[in-house]
Amino acid sequence: MALANGQSPIYPGRFGTNPNTIVDINHVRNQLAVKNEWKPDIDKVAQYRVKDGVSIPSLKGPVGPQIDLGSHMYLPGGASQVQILLDRGINMMDYLDIVP
Repeated sequence: MALANGQSPIYPGRFGTNPNTIVDINHVRNQLAVKNEWKPDIDKVAQYRVKDGVSIPSLKGPVGPQIDLGSHMYLPGGASQVQILLDRGINMMDYLDIVP
């Protein structure tokens, strides 16, 4: 999961991708179609593992294209993504471990 500058790994977002596929910021912006307004400064990647004995409702599929109006860019998408379907009020770290 690409994390914004200042975003602690203990507060993950709700979209991730396959392990070890994020190679640089261009991949995040283009293949994962992350708009600048959503994460203006991306400075790290965190990898998570679902804790034993729990399951997380999720959807998996290709990232759709986005138009980043603020940056005047077309972001094609196409990478694999996982959308975590847990309410924002739920502590994700009850479900996930950070992979060192």
